[in-house]
Amino acid sequence: MNSASRTAITSRLGRLLVDYPHILLALVVTVLFLSNAVRPFDRMLYDLRLETITRPATGTLAVVEIDPTSINEVGVWPWPRDVYAGVLQKLARAGATEIAVDVDFSSRGKRSADDVLAGTLRELGELVILPVFRQQARPGAATSGVHDTSPHRDFIQFVQLGSVTIFPESDGLVRNLMTTHVWEEKTLPSFVTLLAGPKALGIPEFSIDYGIDPETIPRYSLVDVLNDRIPGAAFKGKKVLIGATATELGDQHAVPVFRSLPGPVIQAVAYESLVQDRALQELRPEAIIGFVLIVAMVLGKRLTRWSWQWAGLAMVAAIVSTEALAFGLQSFYPFLLPTVAIDLVLFLCFLWGLLIALEQKAADLFRHAMMLLHRGGVIDRVLEDSFDGIVVTDSIGRIERANKEAARLLGTSPSAMIGNSMAGFLPEVSAMENELTALEKEGHEARFVGPREINVSPATGLPLILEVVVGRFVIRPSETKWERRTNTRNLFSYTFRDVTARSELAEKEREALEAAVAASRAKTEFLANMSHELRTPLNAIIGFSEVVHGELLGPIEPKYKEYLLNIHDSGKHLLSVINNILDVSKIESGSFELHEDLVDLRQVMEACFTLSKGWPESADRNITMELPEVCPNLFADERLLKQMIVNLLSNAVKYSESGDSIGMTVAEAKDGGVGIVVRDTGIGMKPDVIAKLTEPFYQVDSTLSRSREGTGLGLSLVAAYAEAHGAELVIDSEFGQWTEVRLVFGRSRVIGPNFKAGSQDEEDDPTRQEPEAEAASVVDIRPRQTVRYS
Repeated sequence: MNSASRTAITSRLGRLLVDYPHILLALVVTVLFLSNAVRPFDRMLYDLRLETITRPATGTLAVVEIDPTSINEVGVWPWPRDVYAGVLQKLARAGATEIAVDVDFSSRGKRSADDVLAGTLRELGELVILPVFRQQARPGAATSGVHDTSPHRDFIQFVQLGSVTIFPESDGLVRNLMTTHVWEEKTLPSFVTLLAGPKALGIPEFSIDYGIDPETIPRYSLVDVLNDRIPGAAFKGKKVLIGATATELGDQHAVPVFRSLPGPVIQAVAYESLVQDRALQELRPEAIIGFVLIVAMVLGKRLTRWSWQWAGLAMVAAIVSTEALAFGLQSFYPFLLPTVAIDLVLFLCFLWGLLIALEQKAADLFRHAMMLLHRGGVIDRVLEDSFDGIVVTDSIGRIERANKEAARLLGTSPSAMIGNSMAGFLPEVSAMENELTALEKEGHEARFVGPREINVSPATGLPLILEVVVGRFVIRPSETKWERRTNTRNLFSYTFRDVTARSELAEKEREALEAAVAASRAKTEFLANMSHELRTPLNAIIGFSEVVHGELLGPIEPKYKEYLLNIHDSGKHLLSVINNILDVSKIESGSFELHEDLVDLRQVMEACFTLSKGWPESADRNITMELPEVCPNLFADERLLKQMIVNLLSNAVKYSESGDSIGMTVAEAKDGGVGIVVRDTGIGMKPDVIAKLTEPFYQVDSTLSRSREGTGLGLSLVAAYAEAHGAELVIDSEFGQWTEVRLVFGRSRVIGPNFKAGSQDEEDDPTRQEPEAEAASVVDIRPRQTVRYS
């Protein structure tokens, strides 16, 4: 492989590790796992599970103990070999199927006793299993050699041989047991292998299941067996293990769960592990490495992408699932799952993601700090460039911020204002602060008080008038878990500007307005006075023209008589105009009064109708009037009522053409009031004109060459008179087609019989129709018995 290829491969591996850092984490965990760096933690988890997963022994193996009671009763140690011979014979007679003796018979004892034991072993044959074991020649020495121990040749030829060698792990605890051992260049089964029989086939080494309770294994004192103090049926059909359990004999070993157990009891628990299919096997390292890589590939990248809360939750869930799987395997199957490597790669992936998130958070905080710095600079710039003076005080009233304009208006500097009270510069703001606080205590949503004008006399300038607004805003602690503040801050803001020029201008405008009002009042009074001054000679002109026209003092020429008639008509017209102007003046000056009394509406309508028939312009119009058979009375000013009706009729005649129709009627309003309706089929009006009709001196045709005479006061007077009576004036028109004006008086002004008197019941009238929606809001005109005038 050339250097270019090696460089390319290195580059790809580097990029792979950069893009997928969790693979590197998996490789690190794999190295730790293969170097057994995490094995102590796996052992600890195995032991914790064994404390939880407990089960009883099968009872097919009984332990005969060489306990302190047996040593005391026999009285000597080591025991003569005939003692063991007696125990073997009694167990054989009791029906034991196999007897394993975990006692060192490697040396000769008393000749007679050895002969008795040898004879017993010859008699029992392969029913008995004797131990071989390997031990240090000098226990405790670091460089001591290994010494193999086996039974004496006088005993070995008749029995089975089994290894009882136990190898503690690096932590000093006995966890595993081998089913076979190499002995003198041949494979020798262990005690538990011989006792378990076919169950041990194919299992080279296994972990002892210390979840099997040793207290449930049948255990009997050897001296009780020797002295026949044990029921004979206790050993029938069972396997028996004889061994030393007395502490002083030294056959004690450190084990998980139970701290220490005698060697025979450990052998018994190992036997139970085999016969109960609980010979625990640790999963192969290849499988664990595969688990580590799969977890890193599946969850590693996701844990770096999710938020730390979700990533932590996912990590905990994955670890709990892994431990639950290991617990289930160890509970229901003879498998040990090393989970520390898997949990470690999960934690490292989460930690890597957390570091990346912290780095991103640090970058975000830096950007946020820069943004706040920029925003603070912008706010400072805005404050300094503001044309208004702005001051902010803290919760105890000390000035925190003040811009240059505020200091200029108050005749000081910003630095001199910081830390002082605002009331020291503007004493009047104290009352505004108290007012704002009082409003908030009363439950009002008051955030500002003002604007108020305050006179200020700075030491460095001319007196000023400042417009001041006092605001209050609350800074509450945020609801995030990082918030450390517990108190609410109440801050005051003061905004003020120089309004001296504006106040002076407003004062001038007020004076000008008062002068204009005074001038208008003088004009109104002048018009009223002039109207009175004009009416007096006009009345004389009209009166004398009537005297001369009537030839009371003698006859005159016919031509003079015609001139006198013109003088009379012009005088009356001018008097009418002056009366209208006088009424407008009274209305504007507020001196207009009503002279109300009971008015016969029928009589008023007939008088107005008769008057309109005598107008020269009415000769070629079709003027009609329809009144109900029973017409109510009104409480009103009779002169003004006639004036309103005559003005409406005059407008109808004026703005209609030859041959047009003009109709007058009285109708019942919806609420029980009375409506006077004048309708013509004249020229009509556009909608934008209708809104201006009631303005004084407004004329539909206001050009100098207009074809219809008038002062423009008719409808404005009708509107004013109607308002004085609490009545409503409604005008509807369609341009070029028709115009309808309704004068509606309320129910409170209707006196006397109503419309239904003398008429048929509305509910029984077959010709009754519902009114149109537009007219129903004001006047309800229904067919009923009427009197028609034409």
